[in-house]
Amino acid sequence: MPRFLLILALLVTAARAQETVQPEAAGLSAEGLSLVDAAFEKMVERKGVAGAVVLVARNDKVGYFEVFGEQAPGQPMRKDTIFRIYSMSKPVTSVAALILVEEGKLTLDDPVTKYVPVLAGVKVQGKQENEGIPQRTATVKDLLLHTAGFSYGFGIGPVDGRYRQAKLLQSKDLKKMMRKLSALPLVREPGTKWHYSVGTDVLGRVIEVASGQALDRFLQERVFGPLGMRDTGFSVPKEKLPRFAANYGPAAQGELRLVDAPATSRFGGTVTLFSGGGGLVSTAADYLRFCRMLQRGGELDQKRILKRETVAMMTGNQLPEALVPISMGAFKMPGTGFGLGFAVRMAEKPAQEHGEYGWAGAASTGFSIAPAADLIVITMVQYMPFNGRFHRTAKGLAYKAVLKPEPSAARD
Repeated sequence: MPRFLLILALLVTAARAQETVQPEAAGLSAEGLSLVDAAFEKMVERKGVAGAVVLVARNDKVGYFEVFGEQAPGQPMRKDTIFRIYSMSKPVTSVAALILVEEGKLTLDDPVTKYVPVLAGVKVQGKQENEGIPQRTATVKDLLLHTAGFSYGFGIGPVDGRYRQAKLLQSKDLKKMMRKLSALPLVREPGTKWHYSVGTDVLGRVIEVASGQALDRFLQERVFGPLGMRDTGFSVPKEKLPRFAANYGPAAQGELRLVDAPATSRFGGTVTLFSGGGGLVSTAADYLRFCRMLQRGGELDQKRILKRETVAMMTGNQLPEALVPISMGAFKMPGTGFGLGFAVRMAEKPAQEHGEYGWAGAASTGFSIAPAADLIVITMVQYMPFNGRFHRTAKGLAYKAVLKPEPSAARD
């Protein structure tokens, strides 16, 4: 088949895969999903959020794909609105790292310093604010698991204060970010605690060194291009700015305030820091393609990204029992472990949620993939600081809308 015909066929297949069917055709209740409408319409009306896109797929069909409110002042939300997905970048970067593991260019047990030698002298914070040599070196697996001992600076301790002062995410590029990071101590001994951190940004630098490519180029060539994720990247091109959502925060008297306008956002300019931990923008439809690749065991539209066994390893809990459940400060996540890039539900009840994996972003976006229910839920909003109620609401109502008995779905 000529190349242009093959490309056309793949584009047609991708378009059909994202067409919305009647909920019942996807094994979902239309009446149940109508509650998602009511919930998000109320949130918009009460100015809890400016706008949202909610997508629910089951049995390899999109049974719900709706928009609410505005993407920016005076601009209605669109299905192809582009969002800052922040930490929903982490699973994407994790997939990129596992591509290199499969190719033998990385191993999970490799020390991070093999690829980022500037981190070789990093100390670990002691009990009396003194610093000592770590008992072991952080590995590539530690970066994927958030057990490398790095931090984000969210806490109140002395190390977190130094992280905030360093302004790591304002670095010019990943190489310079690593240099800044090398001057900061670890907040934990590697392997002793799940601690959410800039570890995935370190992983991005590891990918650059191991692959010989800048992270943006590697992701485009090995993930976004093959999956047809045409609106995903580290910046928003000028011609796509009319589809870029505004970012909001809370204001007095229950109002919303604009915190990042599309026209002046840094995402609309030249980006040189390719933050694998939180730098991507995307759409609901693009992220669905990423989720479907995972759900199908690493392959989509005859393009294999990862081996099935690699995806199974990534999406199952990889933390030792002593480090489960995970938590972020006061935010506890009972029954939740962590795989290689994803939070993983380990609790047996409710049964549908057992094995569910996913993550969220700082602007309150979220996604979940539930193998037992054959369900994908993606929620796109732009609200900071992070509020998990948007995705929790959509996911909870989607679970309730699953028709029983659950149809079996063959997987290729």
